[in-house]
Amino acid sequence: MNGPQRDGLLRSGPSRSDDWIARHRNRDLLIVLHQMGSHGPAYFKRYPPEFEAFKPTCQSNQLEDCPHETVVNTYDNTILYTDYFQSRVIAWLKEKPRSYETAMLYISDHGESLGESGIYLHGLPYTFAPDSQTHVPAILWAADHNRDIDLTVARSRANEMLSHDNLFHTLLGLFEVSSTIYAQDRDILRYARRQHEDNNSPLDSTTQAHSDADPAMTRAPPDRQTGGLTENNPHPEKRS
Repeated sequence: MNGPQRDGLLRSGPSRSDDWIARHRNRDLLIVLHQMGSHGPAYFKRYPPEFEAFKPTCQSNQLEDCPHETVVNTYDNTILYTDYFQSRVIAWLKEKPRSYETAMLYISDHGESLGESGIYLHGLPYTFAPDSQTHVPAILWAADHNRDIDLTVARSRANEMLSHDNLFHTLLGLFEVSSTIYAQDRDILRYARRQHEDNNSPLDSTTQAHSDADPAMTRAPPDRQTGGLTENNPHPEKRS
């Protein structure tokens, strides 16, 4: 792909999914959006000009040639754009009929070093990698009419330390997949799963995605921090 690679290209993806969703209206549906996000080193290509809120920026993929402040600014702009991208996904899910119990689960695959101690990007062995590469945010959002997820309980456990190992088992739980490899103790939402009178299983399935405001946040240790998203402030904080 030539030119800047931005996640806005994915925004048409959910819309194009509407026909597919209509054809599978009685099925549980999982939609995966794989973002460019804040992947370096060309951070300046990850957002359009109108999202350049933090200045000056580093307009190069040779990060070591840019002042540290400009690298941080450019990275924070990618976080701002990711925040916007997720808001569009949520808005799209809110348009869905109430028969869809929508929810969105977002997680970063890794973090980034922005020049601290002369280290950039990611990929150091886990034993030696700094927290900035190995601690990442996860964001859970669910529709207010979603009968399966108790967001109050989810928020109360928002500061638990988790890992990517939890994601697989959480998705199995959300979709009520019966499997001998499902480990309930690794299911992030095991405590926030509502029981239904008509169903003894932890989850009365339907489509999962994101809805309602006020995302519940969880931190996952085995991976990176995409930059200052917090439960009370879903916008990027400047990193020191």
